[in-house]
Parts: sequence; C-alpha cells; structure tokens
Amino acid sequence: MKKSSHFPAIDGLRGIFALAVLIAHVNLNWLPHVHIVMDIFFTISAFLITLALIKNINKNGKISLLIFTKRRLLRLYPALVFCVAPYTIAAYFLVENFQFIINDAFLTLIYASNFSKLSNYIYPHFFGHTWSLAIEEHFYIIWPSLLTLLLIKKAVWKNTIKILLVLYWPR
Repeated sequence: MKKSSHFPAIDGLRGIFALAVLIAHVNLNWLPHVHIVMDIFFTISAFLITLALIKNINKNGKISLLIFTKRRLLRLYPALVFCVAPYTIAAYFLVENFQFIINDAFLTLIYASNFSKLSNYIYPHFFGHTWSLAIEEHFYIIWPSLLTLLLIKKAVWKNTIKILLVLYWPR
C-alpha cells in the first residue's frame, strides 16, 4: 500500500485559519489574537513544504531547486498577477497618489511587500495583505536551499546533531 502524504485534517485546519484571518480583517476585536493563527498557519506550511522536499529527496536523491521554484510560481503567480494587475489599472484612474500604488504593486510582484511594511508605512497600503505571501516565499527560497546544503554536507549535519545533543541533553 502506498503511503499518502495528503492530510485532510490539515486542509481543514488551514481552511479554518484562513476564515479566522478573514474575520479578523472585518473586525479585529472579534479575534484579537489572530496573529497566533498566522504563526500556526506558517508552521503548517513549513511542515507541508518540508514533507514535499523530503519526498522529492527520497524519490530523486536530491532537491531540484529550479523545479521546486517553477512549480511554486506556476501555482501562485497567476493568481497574484490577476489580483495586482486589474487593481493597479483601476487605481491609475481613481487614486491621486498613483506612484505609491505602483511601488506597492512592484514590491508585491517580487514578493517583497513585507519589507515595504517596515518603512514608509502609509495607510492605506493597497496590497498589505500580501505580506504573509512574501514571508512564505522567503521561506520557500531559503529552506530548500539550506536543506540542499545540508544534504551536500551530510557529515557536517550529522556531527552538528551530535554536538547539539551533547550540549543540550538534560543532565
């Protein structure tokens, strides 16, 4: 029997968490600690992506960063462009400070909108909801690359685990 890497319960949790975030965007007072939901959502996403990477390693003996990135972009980027492009076009005709929208749209399309929230934070920020997508993309770039490096240096990884166990083992 083939082992499944699909977890319907996790799909259900992710759906509930997405709904919680939508509710919080309507009225934050209804769910004042919704940031915890985002932390759990990120953790679940990290688990799922790690599982997919491990499955790829077991199947191919390596991680193909190019294929991984291509699959990720093909899955999410069309929807992102579909969201950003029409809004930006409409904003050209309706908003006075169009340069701000162009900047925000550009940062959104290169998955850097979370950095725009660190400085020059001006309300309303039109693509503000994309900060979490940017953070996930950063993780999806860094984690597979780090995992690839760890696979290349298996001996270093094994020794690091031994050292950490010795250092932090409860006495």
